[in-house]
Amino acid sequence: MLSGEAKERRSVVIARKATITARLSENTRTIAVGALASCYALLIADEEVLALFAPVRWLLLSSALFAMMALALDLLQYVCGYINVEKALDHPEQGFPKDWSHKGQQHCFRAKLVLTFLGALALVAAIGATLF
Repeated sequence: MLSGEAKERRSVVIARKATITARLSENTRTIAVGALASCYALLIADEEVLALFAPVRWLLLSSALFAMMALALDLLQYVCGYINVEKALDHPEQGFPKDWSHKGQQHCFRAKLVLTFLGALALVAAIGATLF
């Protein structure tokens, strides 16, 4: 058993974790949508811009793909979370089950962070290679 002080510290840490993960999810969505919009704008631009980005077109397409996958994983994370909550409500005595829905939620969260980072990196590389 945890002491009163340890329980209080634990609840503070859990609250902090909830805040951080919520912010990470918000930032992930914002960056992914921004990368997707930027790639779209550069891929449908006029001939001069298309010619300028032609050598790095694959980076733009990669960035867009990573961003779309990150957004899909964001949705899937919430679907897994919903399923997990439904299971907890069906069996309140057990609490939140540590089954595939819980693990899926965690894996989707981590994967969307990685994919968003890769998408942003690919976009920055494409712009950097074109400008420099």
